[in-house]
Amino acid sequence: MLVCGSLATVAAAQATIITYNDRIDWLAAVSGDVVTTEKFSTDAPDLTGGVDFSGFNLKSTGLFSDFPVVESGQLYGWVDFESNGEFLVTPVMPAHGFGGDFSMIDGEGIAAIVSYVGGGTDTVDLVETNGFSGFVSTLEISSFRLVGAHPDGIPASGEIFYGDNFHIAAPCAVPEPASMVVLGL
Repeated sequence: MLVCGSLATVAAAQATIITYNDRIDWLAAVSGDVVTTEKFSTDAPDLTGGVDFSGFNLKSTGLFSDFPVVESGQLYGWVDFESNGEFLVTPVMPAHGFGGDFSMIDGEGIAAIVSYVGGGTDTVDLVETNGFSGFVSTLEISSFRLVGAHPDGIPASGEIFYGDNFHIAAPCAVPEPASMVVLGL
């Protein structure tokens, strides 16, 4: 059984999002959370109906939704900012963060449009170079969409990329008072 080291609540209606391009720093930022990792070891040639992976569901939507596939241990996909191609990532439980390894093939990068539990959204420029990219939010995330980045406010024409080792960080469950008695807390 996992027990969190500290109890905290976020009362603010606005999230603070911090982006990371180093996996060790990202893992340190989510050290109190439960982190699940998907290495895409199972091929999935069609993501249009959504496919369950470790800790999240991944669905491809938009005009180019039949383009992305999971094969040979990685995700191969296309995203753009005009909703012609995007990935909807829905964690199995509210999350605090996401990270993964990306290899850009062509385009301007990848952004995440983050939706929060209780409403509201934010857009985060996530991936601009090859390697690890991730983010952590102070509010619980219900889902996010990976879309083409929009540098300088100009929508990107799209991004073709490979993705692997997707991490979802979810807050660890706080034991109920009765459980705390059983645990001797």
